[in-house]
Amino acid sequence: MATRKAQRELAERTESLNRELTQQAQVAYQARVKVLAQLIEALPQQVEARLAAAEEDMLALSFEAVCRVLGDHVVTANGLRAQLLQSVRAMRGRRLVAVHLHPDDLATLQREPDAAADLLANEAIEWVADAEMTLGGCIVRSPEGGLDARLDTQLGALRDLLLRSRAAPPSTPSSGTA
Repeated sequence: MATRKAQRELAERTESLNRELTQQAQVAYQARVKVLAQLIEALPQQVEARLAAAEEDMLALSFEAVCRVLGDHVVTANGLRAQLLQSVRAMRGRRLVAVHLHPDDLATLQREPDAAADLLANEAIEWVADAEMTLGGCIVRSPEGGLDARLDTQLGALRDLLLRSRAAPPSTPSSGTA
């Protein structure tokens, strides 16, 4: 009888411990589920913050790459010619009266026959060797106004455009048909 009583007490104690351990495991499981749910809930904000930080880095990197590529290209004779011709085209047929260039750029254009030769031969245009100009840039003037095509001006405009595009709210795709 004593052994049966001991066995019964042992079985009750075992069952009591099993219930206690099961309850503790459930409490621990629920705590982990709660932590996991909080992490999942915070995930979209964290992803958005990471993307925003990465976007700033990507914009800065893109801008730096453009500056390097353009800076290296625009000071070459071909780059200078392309910049000058693009600036003249941007004046949209207005009568040109003056083109301001860095003295070294003007000398390069005068030395090398190219597509800018027609412009250089135009006696109505005053070619100004302007030491204030940066290499690779120009200012084109007409009676109606002028165009600042200096590299630093254009890069500043690009930087402003990139910053405005970053600050603009994301556009939502339209669901209508055209």
